[in-house]
Amino acid sequence: MAVPIQWSRAASPANGELCGRRDLPETGLQGDQPRRDQLSGRAEKGYNCGVALVGHTDLGGRTGNANMAWAGNCAYVAGIGNGIAVVDVSNPRHPKFVTTLHDINTEPTIETISAIKVGDRAVLVAGRYGLLPLPIGAPMDIYDVRDCAHPKLMSTFQYPSNIHNLSFSPDGMRVYSTLPLQVLDIKDLAHPKLLGNLDDVIPQPSFDPSGHAKYLAHEVWTSPDGNLLYLGGQTPQFPTFTIVDITGWPARPVKVLSQVEGRGHSMRLATINGRTYALHSEESVVDPTAKGCLDQQLNPFSGPAQPWLSDVTDPRHPIMRISQFRLEINEPLHCSTQVYDGVNASVHYHDVDDPKHTTFAMLSMWNAGLRIVDLRDPHDMKEVGYFNPGTYADRAGEVLDKAWGHIRYLSDSGYIWFATETGGFWVVELEPQVRAHLGLPAKTPVNPEGAPGREPTGILVLPASEPAIRRDTVAYYCTLGLARAVVTGR
Repeated sequence: MAVPIQWSRAASPANGELCGRRDLPETGLQGDQPRRDQLSGRAEKGYNCGVALVGHTDLGGRTGNANMAWAGNCAYVAGIGNGIAVVDVSNPRHPKFVTTLHDINTEPTIETISAIKVGDRAVLVAGRYGLLPLPIGAPMDIYDVRDCAHPKLMSTFQYPSNIHNLSFSPDGMRVYSTLPLQVLDIKDLAHPKLLGNLDDVIPQPSFDPSGHAKYLAHEVWTSPDGNLLYLGGQTPQFPTFTIVDITGWPARPVKVLSQVEGRGHSMRLATINGRTYALHSEESVVDPTAKGCLDQQLNPFSGPAQPWLSDVTDPRHPIMRISQFRLEINEPLHCSTQVYDGVNASVHYHDVDDPKHTTFAMLSMWNAGLRIVDLRDPHDMKEVGYFNPGTYADRAGEVLDKAWGHIRYLSDSGYIWFATETGGFWVVELEPQVRAHLGLPAKTPVNPEGAPGREPTGILVLPASEPAIRRDTVAYYCTLGLARAVVTGR
């Protein structure tokens, strides 16, 4: 069931109501980096409103940063063929790039990474990123990260089928991999056991007349007790949102509670006013077609991807797409501007501040950076802040940085961790006026008046030793390989 769409247009930060005195707000449309800013050098300073810089490391000047995971005081930033960067964030003002995990299995990790800390158990998993089943193996490394800055490799598991995205059960005892949906028991980190492939036992409606390559989910998320799985399909061929009960599985059969239309490249749960919502979204990675003048139903091949809220309080009868957050730059009437400026402002991954008592969402929206969205009224999502590192320069010329990994919020300190493709690893915080607007308790800020999006120290020049990465091929993530296969018929 779907209801009429409500969305955020020119939200509060666009008119400066929540910007700090020292912030560097966007100069054009919400979510844009105008071409004039790119040419004048203004974009090199970055953009921020209501979100202040706390600490930063450029990870040794490397580029190609991808998805992010975390455990304890450490972050793990995957790379596009350049290993996993380990960051010690014990001092958030000065996060420390400790080392890079290099392994034939995890070198091309990209999205295939996750970590969890539950009690005295802390685990990092990282695998060889796969788009479709290929005869090259699907290994995943399992690390003990109780000493989070010094991961200890415990074992490497070879999956029988492709792996793509990884997530944990709430107790950290299972790993869910996708494309297809395989479940691994990791109670004993040194001796993991495959429990089965849920794609084989859960029906998946498909609109692909060939019936080939169907799959249930890009990313799996669970209920707090671990008994329900929320699965969102991708692409026009597989747009099915599935909720299943896995209580007692594999000893008991899986129960399909509902299957309705809905996408789910990224999937998280939120609790708002006592009701349970799914924050779910597609992706759109294919430039130059990820623009507002094309229908979002064509995601991930074209059109802008922007997140939805759906009410899943009754898992047997979810109310789909009660609202959608949309950036101004992605509206169809601004298509020519978006094309001219070369901006992809689509969401890729997203997270919430607290799944049990949710106040806001954190969205990685590619060239639009990190966006902070008020979820207290689930029917009317409103942007309350943003932090966009802007434009960097390398030997290929000016590069619009991309935020597209998962994001961490630490409620005790109010700090937010995220990574960007070229800029590195960032620690930011909501400014006092935004915390007050959201009804969050006050905290002592790093800078009471806010801080610039990036200190104006000039262009970041990557070291000469950094391998060149072609900007037109970096976006070969996720379903892009599938997209090319569909489009070309190969």
